[in-house]
Amino acid sequence: MLANDPKLSPLYDDAFKGLDDSRFLRNHRRLLRRYYISLLSQAPSQKQGTAVDFLRPRSHRILISRKILDNTRREIVPVTLPQENERNLILERFLNKVDDRSDIQTPLDIDGGDESESSVDGDEEDEDDHDAFAFVDLEDARSYFVSGIPLIQFEAEFREFLHPSRQGVEVMQEETQNQTQKETNQGVVPEPREWSYSIIRLKNRLSSWLCDTCYPPKSGYRRLWYICDCGDHMFVDVKELSPGGIHRFRQRFAKDGLARLLTPSDPMTNQDTTVGDDSRGGISAPPPAHLRSGRDQSTSSSQNSGSSSSQSRQGPSAPINDASGSEKVALPPGQQETPQYLLLCVNQKSLPVLDHIDCSSFRNDQYLFQQISGRYRTIRDGSAWRIPLLFPAFVCALVGKATAFLKQKTPSWLEWMFQFFRKLSEASLFEMHTGEYVKFQLVPMGDETTKPHHFRCGEYPPEFEVQGKRYLYDPVPTDVAVDAIPLWHLTKPGVRHSDNYWITTFPKKLQGPLRRERGTNVRIIGWGIRINERFNWHLFFSFLLVVLVVIWAIVAIYLACKADDSSGFGLGALLAAFAAVYVPLQYQAWKEKLD
Repeated sequence: MLANDPKLSPLYDDAFKGLDDSRFLRNHRRLLRRYYISLLSQAPSQKQGTAVDFLRPRSHRILISRKILDNTRREIVPVTLPQENERNLILERFLNKVDDRSDIQTPLDIDGGDESESSVDGDEEDEDDHDAFAFVDLEDARSYFVSGIPLIQFEAEFREFLHPSRQGVEVMQEETQNQTQKETNQGVVPEPREWSYSIIRLKNRLSSWLCDTCYPPKSGYRRLWYICDCGDHMFVDVKELSPGGIHRFRQRFAKDGLARLLTPSDPMTNQDTTVGDDSRGGISAPPPAHLRSGRDQSTSSSQNSGSSSSQSRQGPSAPINDASGSEKVALPPGQQETPQYLLLCVNQKSLPVLDHIDCSSFRNDQYLFQQISGRYRTIRDGSAWRIPLLFPAFVCALVGKATAFLKQKTPSWLEWMFQFFRKLSEASLFEMHTGEYVKFQLVPMGDETTKPHHFRCGEYPPEFEVQGKRYLYDPVPTDVAVDAIPLWHLTKPGVRHSDNYWITTFPKKLQGPLRRERGTNVRIIGWGIRINERFNWHLFFSFLLVVLVVIWAIVAIYLACKADDSSGFGLGALLAAFAAVYVPLQYQAWKEKLD
């Protein structure tokens, strides 16, 4: 599909003329990985997401890159694939099984050493009717792959790799010559230099030491460092609530979070901790999440098993003192059919608001955090302070028109300035930082509105709420308390950080949204996630730098015209004092109007 694209075909021709096979395979595999991540983050349906996940593994990306070379008769290593119709039929059956509630098996075992492939079902009639098969789902998946923003980004990155900017040509040529010389002398691809690993290890050690020194964990909490699926070194502070809780947490986190937990003795090495079922074995790689039949088997089934086990331990459910805020409706068979609402508390104006995110159809954590980020921006959009609020509306309109005019007349190498000012104007004074598990109460505000209030941090729904089919999470009861959820990192777009750890752990409301009926005095209690914000220091210092540069430019122009140093510096001091008074005054006026 990619090789036949009219825009990518010339790029592949240029790549075949200027690159050797090993370099093309290595870089094309890397570009495919970024392309699949972008496709996965924007997949509109489960079938298309499953198709992306099927092609995402490294072995498949290598095979695709080799197939492109094989089609151009430049491939040295022979690769055997099934016939076209048989391959289409296998993929079509695989996509048709996505909507079924049965286990999905790998429809095609692609391996470099295999010489033949067989049909999934082994049905001779299907083999006779290959030509008459209507590949509807396969055509939809293909159309999704070759359309949209991900393909445009892939083309841009491929073009940038083949035709880099003038500044990096000499560096790339030198790197290519050195690599070619080493491969000629040694006959193998050279390994990365040891000094680069030493620098990275030293950098990670220094950052972890600064983080532990400046922001130590709270009393009773233990800091666990891990390597996120995106490659970043992260940490989480946990507190053990039951014997062996941290050990079980490390097992779940390494399995579901697709992360490597690091040893306490060396928090920045790439060695995995041995936190398996016994002390002798470590954690093996988790099973590929892209071959699951749906989120119901990864979250709901495990959570239901946790609920049933808690029922067997405790026996009859305890009496319920607080109302759940929704009608008592019998759950349909199959937990995946029941809406599951994550209760999200977000600051808006002077009071927080409660938002419901239906996560029953989400396949992994990435979809959940995309929704959290989108809802947060939507709620905070009307109550966020931005730099354009300092100026009247007509001034902002004139600046926008002038910027659009200058952008057309400015060379392309100055494009970074317009992007910088655009991001500066869109940034908010406060940004999402962390999240925490909270218990709250819905309090009436006015005649028709209710707000979450009386927060208690670090609390989960009790076991009888899970046994009564009003909340769902796993494990029940929880064995560790997480101090802060790194939402600032987990909500980064275009990057996959975990599989289904957080969506399994977050408490989800069943039997409808959490509401408080008018005229009732019953306490409405809820459990969910509260978003904590932090001051945007990057925006503050960037705006301060822009103000200083503008004042300096005005003073320089004045000195060039008048040639009076004393009056020029006096003008600069006056402008600085005016800005120091005007900006806080406008912010305070906006805040009073907001309240």
